[in-house]
Amino acid sequence: MENEEKKAKVGVPPGRLCFLGGIILAVASGFFEIPHLAVILLLLGLVVGVLNVQERETTPFLTAVVALTVVGIGGLQAFTTVEVAGMNAGSLTELFTSILQNFTAFVAAAGFIVALRQVFVSVKPTTSAGTSEEGPVSTEE
Repeated sequence: MENEEKKAKVGVPPGRLCFLGGIILAVASGFFEIPHLAVILLLLGLVVGVLNVQERETTPFLTAVVALTVVGIGGLQAFTTVEVAGMNAGSLTELFTSILQNFTAFVAAAGFIVALRQVFVSVKPTTSAGTSEEGPVSTEE
């Protein structure tokens, strides 16, 4: 019962709002010029990386970030190839190019934070049976 009351009071988590805001801004950038968009998407991506991704979600999230980044870069390359081939789609190409560039920047910022956090978790000393922070525990005396 208390959990339901907490959820009702909290509303939408800030990380989710930042995620939705980043997606909306990336898409809107194809239609409108938004001042300081790169900085805004960078900050939103960093917030998403900090607030939205839990440790158990790190691997699937980073896999998705790599896939989306590759698709974004591949899409940008495809639009460049279409223009070079003489099939100028004009404003449609510019629209998709802008959206892909900004979406890739947003996702990459979130992925950077999650990857950085995972690096620190990976190198943190662990204490399990037979080891300590100083090294193996000696049983000989």
